[in-house]
Amino acid sequence: MAQVKGDEPAWVGAVGEGFARLRSDGGRLAVTEVLATPAAGRGVALRMNDAVADPHGRFWAGAMAYDGAHGQGFLARMDPDGGVHLVLEGISIPNGPAFSPDGAVMYLADTPTGWIRRHRVDTATGGLGAAQDFAHVGEGGPDGMTVDAQGCLWSAIWGASCLHRYSPEGTLLERIPVPVRQPTSVALSVEPPYRVIVTSATIGLDETGEHDGRVITAPSTVAGIPAAAFG
Repeated sequence: MAQVKGDEPAWVGAVGEGFARLRSDGGRLAVTEVLATPAAGRGVALRMNDAVADPHGRFWAGAMAYDGAHGQGFLARMDPDGGVHLVLEGISIPNGPAFSPDGAVMYLADTPTGWIRRHRVDTATGGLGAAQDFAHVGEGGPDGMTVDAQGCLWSAIWGASCLHRYSPEGTLLERIPVPVRQPTSVALSVEPPYRVIVTSATIGLDETGEHDGRVITAPSTVAGIPAAAFG
């Protein structure tokens, strides 16, 4: 989800089979307009997954099969003019994406494969360069991601009770344990005192721990970058 540029308090989100416009309704977000449904009519039941706006106002979102079927997912981009483009196909469970602070590099995980890959981004058009292997996760699977103010990539590692922090070159700098088995995504605050925020899931767990399924937070020595807006 990303806020829409302008005075109106509105957002865009990856919802159901596509992109939607949302507004706050009594403290809850409600869909006011379905903008596009790129996951519909593809012969397999798909749902949207992680989504984010890049620093140049484009909105990117992955889609996956409900059953996680191999190679059925894709990555789509919605431009500020409303145009929707399928930019990558043949993905199983796309997570991220995340962007470098200047928007010139996109990181995308395909969780079941263990791979995080990066693409050069044409900042004028949103076009992607060829995928380059960035990091392979040998424990659990790379899930939601973010980039910090130092340009390092953070990934929630599903099934491994930890976060990974990578240098821009793909070197694992830190393995940070968290008290949940299935962290799903990670965010960093931009104002001191800095904090890391982690979401988690309980799906598939026979037994749950005290914090599984919760949003957890802890102090961080590293700042995040401000969330980009769509438009």
